[in-house]
Amino acid sequence: MRKILYLFLALSVLAGCNKSKGKSGEGNPRTMFVYLGGDNNLDDESFDKIDALCKGMNGIDGKMVIYQDHRQRGARLYSVEPTSEGSYKAVQIKSYGEENSADPDIFRSAMNDALSYAPAESYGMLVFSHGSGWLPADTPELTAKSSYSSADNRPETDISRAIIQDGKDMMSITDMASVIPSGVFDFIVFEACLMGDITTVYELSTKVRYILASPAEIFSPGFTEIYPVALRSLYEPMPGGIKAFGERYMSHWRSDPKYPYATIALYDCSKVGALAEALREPLSEASFYGTGDYIDKVQRFGRNKYYRCFLDLEQFAGQFCSDAEKARIQEAIGQVVVYKDATSSFGPSNEDHFDITYYCGISVYPTPHDYPLLNREYRNTRLGRYIFSR
Repeated sequence: MRKILYLFLALSVLAGCNKSKGKSGEGNPRTMFVYLGGDNNLDDESFDKIDALCKGMNGIDGKMVIYQDHRQRGARLYSVEPTSEGSYKAVQIKSYGEENSADPDIFRSAMNDALSYAPAESYGMLVFSHGSGWLPADTPELTAKSSYSSADNRPETDISRAIIQDGKDMMSITDMASVIPSGVFDFIVFEACLMGDITTVYELSTKVRYILASPAEIFSPGFTEIYPVALRSLYEPMPGGIKAFGERYMSHWRSDPKYPYATIALYDCSKVGALAEALREPLSEASFYGTGDYIDKVQRFGRNKYYRCFLDLEQFAGQFCSDAEKARIQEAIGQVVVYKDATSSFGPSNEDHFDITYYCGISVYPTPHDYPLLNREYRNTRLGRYIFSR
């Protein structure tokens, strides 16, 4: 069985750099910073991604710098460079040794090194590792067996995820956002599971313009098989280029003979403030109705222990809205979700399979009272503070 990727591809940019078109960026229209957090059970897959990314760089007018953390080899920084034979290869430019790639300071340092090495007129970030949206790492309520009777027989995955896993350490989306400089990266691509949620998008909305992510899981090998043919799209003007990349991803997985399951969406972060404002009253009201049918009858995107943590935003919030509020939310979602696509069902039949009958393109955490620790953490996110600060 293929592994499930809880990963996120983030194209990140150095904390102190600026985007002015000066001498430093002359001749290089875009640098992609790729962060491969593979110091976990995805370690060997990170080498496959490097090979695929090198193939995809053929003929592209731009640069790519890759940070790879591996269980046995430690962390290294590579630049993808052309060879005399006309192909591309990853050339090591720095060795870091053993370090915690889930540490936000390590993330920032690698970002700074990458952008100092390959300054450009614009930047994109791509992050690959395990991930689970905004959820904090190692939440006891998700690590332990669920108390819900309907979930007693659901298979358990291992430890609760966050963003980027190194051993048993994970980085929170809040920590990640804290080290990404505002206005430097044009976009982030998450090759990680469950990153297409409103809390994550809102957390990063002051950092980047566009985010490409999946509201559900990403099956391994994720984007690996489309990099050779679709990477070029990430060097094209936004948002058309990143949308084309998402379309290629969906086309690939729809035709997969064994795992034809996928979701994807492209978010315009500059519009998410209006969506948060439209959601403020309904979501604060929803906190009083976090259990029972208010969750179970709504389209879900999480499986196993995450099955109540990632619900369709529009359908969930719509339960607590007037017609006017629903129309306002739908309009705001339409401004944020630039592109969306999903297969009609998700997951093998023997692995907590579910149908997708409703898909607005972005998920939400429903604050169920059954998860008091998660509820508290949710209220401490940037979105939670906005919704519940009355």
